Amino acid sequence: MATIEEIDVYVQLQLKLGDVKTKNASTNRVTTLKHPQRSTILKLLQAVRRFQAGQDPRWIAVLGLRGVGKTTMLSQLFQNIRTDQHRKLFVALDDAKDSLDIGVRDIATAYERTLGMRFEELTEPVYLFFDEIHFDPQWALSLKALVDRSPYIFIVMTGSSVSEINKTLDSATSRRVLSQTLHPMSFTEFRLLEEHKTFGRASGGLGMKIRQLLYESESAEEVYNGLLSLRPKVMDYWADITPNKRQARIDKYMSYANLPFTLTYANNKEYIYQLIEQTLSIIINKDFRATYDFTNDTLGKIKLVLRSIANSSTLSMKSLADTYDIDRTILTKVMDALEKASVLQRIHPHAMPGKQAKKPSKYLFVSPAYRSMFFNYIGSVLPYDSYKGYLLEDTVGLYLSILTKQNVPTLAGLSVTYDSAENGADFVLSTDSRKICIEVGYGAKKPNQANATKLRHKCVYGLTVCSAPLKLSSNSLTVPLSYFLLTA
Repeated sequence: MATIEEIDVYVQLQLKLGDVKTKNASTNRVTTLKHPQRSTILKLLQAVRRFQAGQDPRWIAVLGLRGVGKTTMLSQLFQNIRTDQHRKLFVALDDAKDSLDIGVRDIATAYERTLGMRFEELTEPVYLFFDEIHFDPQWALSLKALVDRSPYIFIVMTGSSVSEINKTLDSATSRRVLSQTLHPMSFTEFRLLEEHKTFGRASGGLGMKIRQLLYESESAEEVYNGLLSLRPKVMDYWADITPNKRQARIDKYMSYANLPFTLTYANNKEYIYQLIEQTLSIIINKDFRATYDFTNDTLGKIKLVLRSIANSSTLSMKSLADTYDIDRTILTKVMDALEKASVLQRIHPHAMPGKQAKKPSKYLFVSPAYRSMFFNYIGSVLPYDSYKGYLLEDTVGLYLSILTKQNVPTLAGLSVTYDSAENGADFVLSTDSRKICIEVGYGAKKPNQANATKLRHKCVYGLTVCSAPLKLSSNSLTVPLSYFLLTA
């Protein structure tokens, strides 16, 4: 057990190093330029300004898969707050746990001693940054107690167990917390960070207009006419990339560049996939070990399970359990843990609730880069053409996941499933009032599957997302990737 003196020294060191650590984390070490900021940080900065004006919330939670840039964003926020060095504390909870086996409460108490006053006596703001909060099992109670003790405390935390943390926040402190899930980058964010290619307001809301047409129209004809009218703006976005290079940019994005940290390493694919594999190892051997009671044998089989999923998104739990000799109950917990950690996204079969259990779920990788890693680093020699369709399906799944978290009023009750029938569409989007279906294909793809699912499940229209030109047929629409990739 760490002594009070050891904890005090540790906290004082974090105060001293906070500015240097966060500056390094938010700066490109090769160019020495600051990393571009993703759009999510604007919401966080607004929350800081509201706090400084005496308003709530006073607690920010940035959640998401390891590697999506949470620590970088936390560091950028730390650098944006102008105050005395001793009033900003940045602590990585995994380091605190490894170094002294301490948590939020120990750190906060030591910080009070360093300040020389109780938190209740504060008359100026202090900013507490806790990275990877889930390494402290008591984090929720400890942070709630801190917020209650003084209106001058502002807390920023990150965590990788997204659904578990959100569940805790919902039950205890939901109205006090601004919770933001940081997803892998969209294609437009990738170009912004790598090429400084602007989008958003500069495009006149082009992405939102395309998104509204795809998901909120009354017919495929309405989608088609709307997209046709936007073609000049879409072509303008792509104008600086020659047609021959366009596909290479999309391939790079899907293969690994949806994770912002990979942009630091240019096109060193072998090293990038090695880093992704190491990140997955940290999730399994560090995050899971700290959160779940999985045995070493179970932890050792998780990568094998993921490799099977990488080769085929739809697998029965029985088949996986038998193949790797894992108890089905344990395997279910493993899959749940991978979903909570945002490694996998579960897509249920489209059916009445009572019948869903009879069909296998589809598991997509939240970041296509994690699937791509299995084909490029861990003993695989498959050519890109043999798995690029899976990466595109992951990419579309990512975009739809972002859509479901945006709480669009006209898409109330939005859920994403898949058609488990033979030759069924990859996705069925259901709202309170209607359905549309989406089939995904790399290269040119006929709308047969979208049309079949549209008829089978009475969808308003079907969409086929692929590399073929924009085309309308049988109340179904072929949507080029050049349009779809602009929607998130």
